[in-house]
Amino acid sequence: MTETAHLQRSPNNARRLLESIAELEQRGDPERLATRTTDPEPEPMSTAQINPDFVPVLESLGQGAGDFFLAAGLYHARKISFAAAAALAGLGFEEFHYRLKEHFGYGMVIDDETVRKDLRLLDQVKDEQQLGADLVHSR
Repeated sequence: MTETAHLQRSPNNARRLLESIAELEQRGDPERLATRTTDPEPEPMSTAQINPDFVPVLESLGQGAGDFFLAAGLYHARKISFAAAAALAGLGFEEFHYRLKEHFGYGMVIDDETVRKDLRLLDQVKDEQQLGADLVHSR
């Protein structure tokens, strides 16, 4: 939800989100979109145990470093969303983004296909704006 609110600050992103939602709704039950799976429920995992050799390194990075790096690793492996990783790390959206940049050199990961879709959407919006301007001028 935090990611969605952040993305909706931009009209282009908001439009893309609405188009994606409409596309997903056309494919099936919107109630199940987020939980759709063919696998049975996974077995619950036992409590994670940290290798004791990590403790001195993590302690030197401050309180919550273990949670941050685990969340960042899962986010970078594309196992959880940015918002989920920030929440698991116990950080707000902006703070998690800042710490990713501090420790990894970059924050939010945007894949090539997302960039291509955004560029196509920008071209489409420009075409629609031009068409609208042409219609106004032809009156």
